[in-house]
Amino acid sequence: KSYFSTAYHYIIGWLDNNRIALQTNLAPAIMASDGSSFTKITWLPQPSQIETALSPDRTTFFSEVIYGTDTGYWRYKVDGSAPQNVSGSKKFQPIYAPSWSPDGKHISFLTSQDGGSTSLQLDLLGTIDDKQQAVTAVQGWDASPAWSPDGTAVAFLRADASVTYGDYTAPEQNSTNIYIVKTDGSAPTQLSHFSGVKNRDLSWSADGSYLVLSSTASGGLGSIVALSPSDGTLTTLIPTSGEANNVFPMLLK
Repeated sequence: KSYFSTAYHYIIGWLDNNRIALQTNLAPAIMASDGSSFTKITWLPQPSQIETALSPDRTTFFSEVIYGTDTGYWRYKVDGSAPQNVSGSKKFQPIYAPSWSPDGKHISFLTSQDGGSTSLQLDLLGTIDDKQQAVTAVQGWDASPAWSPDGTAVAFLRADASVTYGDYTAPEQNSTNIYIVKTDGSAPTQLSHFSGVKNRDLSWSADGSYLVLSSTASGGLGSIVALSPSDGTLTTLIPTSGEANNVFPMLLK
């Protein structure tokens, strides 16, 4: 059974000051911020949108749909209207962690080109031409993609060695390095050159001047560090204290 098909709940984002978009069991939903209403969004006979991302203008959802002949990638308005199949130019595979670029031109997601058992790669889907392109190696294990503020690049983690499916928890639980790939189709650039270092929770600063993440690069279970996207210079922001593991750094815009 593929771990990609596991349904779960998470916050997709704010639609406005009064409404929150959620991914619920198999379908996105809209909930009033005061909890007074809750509506699942689906145009199919039964909910089947597995993974969902919200457009930067907060008007449109992108979802992986697994439902008979409608299986594929779809864009549709947040009220469920105007569904459009945008399955791209490649054979459909289940996806993980979809994210819309800040400029609205691309959607990134992790997918397995061999069916979900021996690899996990970063793909981009153009929102103008619906062209899907693989940007990382077929046999690699990638994780934690994060868009640059201007939407021209994606930073991500790549496992240093193969992650076996039987022991899979997440690629970032193994030693990883940070890579950056441009949306112009150029090859990914390796930014860090760690050895035996675990990294997670990758994100960009609002001005694009550094990446922040939780990393064991400076010792301990996990410190909050900043990494220059231009030359890979590492700065420890919050060191690990004792047995503590610093995770989920949040950057204020």
